[in-house]
Amino acid sequence: QSEPAVYEMVIEEKNIDRGYKSRTDYYIFFDHSGKELKMEVSSETYAAHEVGDTLPVMLYDGAFDKPYFIIE
Repeated sequence: QSEPAVYEMVIEEKNIDRGYKSRTDYYIFFDHSGKELKMEVSSETYAAHEVGDTLPVMLYDGAFDKPYFIIE
């Protein structure tokens, strides 16, 4: 229920993982304060953005002191 902190992050890398039983996962990677941030995204989001693009990423305070990031 917290208000998010919004960061404008540059896509550093993209990756597709074609997993077990035809499952395909799409990932984009950002650098956040010197740490790699890996986010699973929809195929539509993956296709719509390229390495070097900037996206707004929201950081929420999560339960048990576990923050989480989302792209809307």
